[in-house]
Amino acid sequence: MPIFLMRIQAILTFVFLFFINTVYPQDIVLEFCPVTKVQAGKGFSATLNIRNNTSDVLDLKNNNFEMEWPSLVSLPWPFSHGVQNGINWEFKINLNYPHTLPASATAQKSFNDAKFAGVLQFPTSGSYTQGGKTYSVGVSHCAVTNPYELYDAKVEFDRNCFIESPKSNMCLGEGASEIWQGEGVFDAMIPTDRPSWAIAVMVAHRLFTNLVGVEMLSPNFWTATALNESRMTCDPTIVPDQINHWKINSGANTGTGIDTRTDNCFQVLNIGYVQISNNQPDLFAQTNAFGTASFSNVIAGGSWETGALAVTAYHYQDIRYWNQIFCFNTNKFYKDAQDPYAIEKIFYHAFHDGPNAGIALLNDIDANYTAAINATDMHDVVSTGGTWINLGGGSSRKVANFTSLLDGGDGHLYNSNYVDGTQEYYGCYEEAIKWSDIEYYLDKIKILYPQVMDAGVKADIKAVFDVLNGGSDVLFTNLGPVIDEIVIQMGGHDPSSYIATQYGASKTCSDNPIGVSLRTNDTICPGDTAELQVWLAGDLNFRVDIQFPDGSINSYSNIDHSPYTIKVANPGNYEVVYFEDADEVGDINCNFAAITVESKNGSIVGWDKANVDVSTGCSSGDLMVTKNEESTESVTISYTLDGVSQPDIIMGVNEISKTIVSGGFITSGEYIITTISPNSCGTPINDTIKFCSDCTKPQINILTQDTSICQGDTAFV
Repeated sequence: MPIFLMRIQAILTFVFLFFINTVYPQDIVLEFCPVTKVQAGKGFSATLNIRNNTSDVLDLKNNNFEMEWPSLVSLPWPFSHGVQNGINWEFKINLNYPHTLPASATAQKSFNDAKFAGVLQFPTSGSYTQGGKTYSVGVSHCAVTNPYELYDAKVEFDRNCFIESPKSNMCLGEGASEIWQGEGVFDAMIPTDRPSWAIAVMVAHRLFTNLVGVEMLSPNFWTATALNESRMTCDPTIVPDQINHWKINSGANTGTGIDTRTDNCFQVLNIGYVQISNNQPDLFAQTNAFGTASFSNVIAGGSWETGALAVTAYHYQDIRYWNQIFCFNTNKFYKDAQDPYAIEKIFYHAFHDGPNAGIALLNDIDANYTAAINATDMHDVVSTGGTWINLGGGSSRKVANFTSLLDGGDGHLYNSNYVDGTQEYYGCYEEAIKWSDIEYYLDKIKILYPQVMDAGVKADIKAVFDVLNGGSDVLFTNLGPVIDEIVIQMGGHDPSSYIATQYGASKTCSDNPIGVSLRTNDTICPGDTAELQVWLAGDLNFRVDIQFPDGSINSYSNIDHSPYTIKVANPGNYEVVYFEDADEVGDINCNFAAITVESKNGSIVGWDKANVDVSTGCSSGDLMVTKNEESTESVTISYTLDGVSQPDIIMGVNEISKTIVSGGFITSGEYIITTISPNSCGTPINDTIKFCSDCTKPQINILTQDTSICQGDTAFV
């Protein structure tokens, strides 16, 4: 189908309205319209229109409808005798006296407070049996599916699509600047006895990046916010660091004073914390073995580590709120904006007074969008007055300048008033991090993420730490893989459904932005049948491309309903790699668009096809075999090369990948995994990968002692 790319929009937004007006050839048609629902209460109501397209009189009160209705929990009157068997439902429909529906007639009944689980969905078809005869049943509806419903509140990050930290040269900047006009120049440094502060900033940044799906903010934005809000004086017990100027963390100094009235490192206000805990109760209002999360133990008391996580939640919540309620697409603006710190300015502006405080600014950006995205300083073309000028505008520029300085750039990037304009960049925070520093940080965040105190989780994080320098101290700039492992073990949280419950759906959007979510509950053996559900939101019709475990990409188009069911025959990883609605191409959130159909075997094994060239079918790099992370068993893998059996591969309990042959030594040919042991399914694997030779053979009879031949060939000189 043709693609009309009007704009790329974020995934979680607004509403999707199904109106299906197709003329049905089925014997009986059930039309549910209008439909209303309350997502928070998992209840829905509808008017049911029943069309009898047959020449028979139907006694719906005494005979059964049968259909697959996965989300259904209960049906009220006029439905009766509902029997559930897995996803299959049987029920009767009670019409007004005489309880029958004449040939070619239509009846209408309404019902209230039916119950559903997860996301409300309707069947597309079913059957009705009467007097030994079976009639086909078509189902249509005009139910509304909101994109925020497609995504679970708790996010388990997929390692395959995780946006990783730098493995080396990971930079958290340090420098010197005048923090507030007239206070003098201070050294903005991580305290010498708080490596957990540096860890906290990078964890918060990596968490935000993976929730958003793009490197949108500088990690130094967190530090810049704390500089502007509290001068980083929130903890009086720290040992400050100093190079050339006043010690920013040291409190008041002789001759130069700084504000030391706060113990709140990032100045998240009580009302801001209430917003976070309302929209993310599973995280910020939870009770666990280490107590109940509250303002006093997450924000106040010099809580830099959890405070940074609160700031992350604050900003991500703004993105979702703006997207759902006011139709502002932060990802799109980030991609379009020429001002290098436009996003930092917007977030800081909203950070101080909450998401509603930023609406006038966002509306002004929308009204002047072309000028706003093309400006090198957004302040030159966007001026809403109010807080943007008096607080948000001035301080937003200041925070952008701090961020620029700590990034190693021009600390005077934007107009700002200085008494002493001295600014110095000191490079990256470069301290030796001990494992005990990591443990200290984990202990600090346990009120929000109690799982990090589990022995198994700590062992997984320590295993990554030990790889970097054999268990010895690791320079902070090389700590990226440990930061990533911490974030993966923490997981994320999406406030979208809570925002929708509190504030309702989109208020001002004229069309339906799109989203996709891939789901299944099936566990199968190779050759069995499983179902993938593709949930889609946007404007009809859809196209979706899904990559199968063998690396092939299958395209499905003209999809006019959701969920769309796809039959698959093999366990393994399935992933949406492209989708569109009638007029937009979707941004894919890998955390929701990739799923594993589990094997009835304890293990799923296969070749690593990350380096397969789709155009040639040939792979490059190492010959590598993978095993699913959930596997807790040792497996023996048999494989062939061009039909000849090769030595078996043994993968241990904790191994999820194993290199068989390094890239420079691979013999070209077709490699096939034939069997694994143990194999509860008893079926062959037959996973195939091909390596092609790029060797150019020498001409016959012109071989010399300096002539090379292709691997596997024989030559006579």
